[in-house]
Amino acid sequence: MKLAVVGAGNVGLKLAEAACDSRSLEVTVIDKNERRLKSIRRSIGVETVQLDVLSRPSIVEASVKGFDIVCSLLPGAVGDRIWAPVINAGVNLVDVSFTKANPLLLHKKALEKNVIFIPDSGVAPGLSNIIAGRIYSSDNPRKIKIMVGGISAENTGLLGLSATWNIQDLIEEYLRPARLIRNSRLISVNPLDEIYLVSIPGLGELEAFPTDGLRTMLHTLTGLEELVELTLRYKGHCEKMRFLRDIGLLSDKDINVDGKHVKSSSILAELLRLSLPTTKDKLVMVIQAENSVKRAFRLIHHGIRGTAMAEVTAYTAMSIIEALAAGVIDLKGVVPPEVLGFKREIYDYIVRRLSDRGIKVEEADPVDVHLSVGDCWLGEINNR
Repeated sequence: MKLAVVGAGNVGLKLAEAACDSRSLEVTVIDKNERRLKSIRRSIGVETVQLDVLSRPSIVEASVKGFDIVCSLLPGAVGDRIWAPVINAGVNLVDVSFTKANPLLLHKKALEKNVIFIPDSGVAPGLSNIIAGRIYSSDNPRKIKIMVGGISAENTGLLGLSATWNIQDLIEEYLRPARLIRNSRLISVNPLDEIYLVSIPGLGELEAFPTDGLRTMLHTLTGLEELVELTLRYKGHCEKMRFLRDIGLLSDKDINVDGKHVKSSSILAELLRLSLPTTKDKLVMVIQAENSVKRAFRLIHHGIRGTAMAEVTAYTAMSIIEALAAGVIDLKGVVPPEVLGFKREIYDYIVRRLSDRGIKVEEADPVDVHLSVGDCWLGEINNR
């Protein structure tokens, strides 16, 4: 099968490396940056194409014809612009970009073209959806909590973060109102208005806040009393981000700088790009469901040959691509990642391929969750 990887950043490189190890895939990397492509050719020897896929939809459609699968790793702000052209070309699409657009609107078009479009195929949304979908399908839970975060390996630096993914996408987590299900109702909250505390053995006490990563799960995981995504950070992080919000840097509003109108969040993005360390990171994920019994899954990953965030993102997408190439996934239309989790065979395949690459999703003992009034929630995650 012929695979086109669109985007030659850190995640694109990791995914291309993994794809080269697969005997069933012929890999081409597409990017507008020749310097990145040259580096990839030198490091792993794949075919490359220098092309700005965002210049015109017709260019995208023409450039991907002849491929069996396209994996898009474009930044969230522009990621959705490749969807329709790839589908119109009659090519299967696995997309990692976190965008504001609703991928479900393309379901009819994907069916007409007899292709599958799997959006949100990264970490969260992505792997978190797949695990949540498996729990939802097998356990019929009343509540699901998704707790996930990419943090620096050690609690050092200004914010306890490493610059291991797109900075503007990082800032969007704090800007976009978080949609969630509470008391069986869909509501929206401002991310930093609710701060939680989570205690995880081996990591200590972390902070968490609601973020808008549920996306398609708000439509597919129906009948739940509670469904929420919480982003994990080191303690003290949220107070600093609240300060940045209060002085106006964490905002999409335009400000006048020397006669030029600039988004304040763009100024913050550049400051963070210059100041955040690029040191080792780790990815922490805990997914908990509750009904008559409680069930939890946990992943704590330190980077093996790169950053933890890049590895888990790339290898989740790669595992989905391999499941497509092997015929394990035989669906058509827009198929959100949680729907993959509905099917035991698909879930087992993806988790097994992740494990083969050193990313271990493990079932944990039940999680006790204690809610308190106001600004704080404490979840104790213990192996009992």
